[in-house]
Amino acid sequence: MSSRDMWLSGGWAVLVFLGVLIFLVPPMRARGAIEREIEGLEVELAKPMDGPETIERLTNDLAALREFGEGRMTPIPEESDVAGLMSSISQTLSTLKIDRRDITTRATKEYEEARAVPLTAALTGPFMNIYEAIGAIESLPRLVRVERLRIATAEEDPGAASRSGEVRAELSIEAFFTGARAPVEGAAEGGGR
Repeated sequence: MSSRDMWLSGGWAVLVFLGVLIFLVPPMRARGAIEREIEGLEVELAKPMDGPETIERLTNDLAALREFGEGRMTPIPEESDVAGLMSSISQTLSTLKIDRRDITTRATKEYEEARAVPLTAALTGPFMNIYEAIGAIESLPRLVRVERLRIATAEEDPGAASRSGEVRAELSIEAFFTGARAPVEGAAEGGGR
């Protein structure tokens, strides 16, 4: 066998080896992954679907989730305490040096499980202070939801570039409480005619 034939044989062997690596190994790996997934699903399918073991496992899972959630849930107070809420928001804004602000309340909204006091806040100040104020409002020790947020530059001329770094933020906030339902208007309050 000449050296030329040896080189040709070696080249063909390398090409065959590369072909095996390129065309056969990836599908074999994919098939192995699918087989492992099938085995895992078969193990899950073999587990009991009902019975005392399943009920006990689900009960334990529910207890663990409740324990996890209790420390993270924001309470819904019984009373609306609008004055306390406004005071908390004002203190937060004063701490963050947001002095240009306008906060108003609107009529209480009724939901199935709770009620909410809607507030509208217009804040003007440095962006980072406004950003921190929104985070502080969302972190109040009661359930508060920022329903709508609009941020724009604080410049008078909307086409002008903002050089002051100040922005104007308009927020719609809902503060929830569980207080008693308001009486229906026009309902008779006892007594006859």
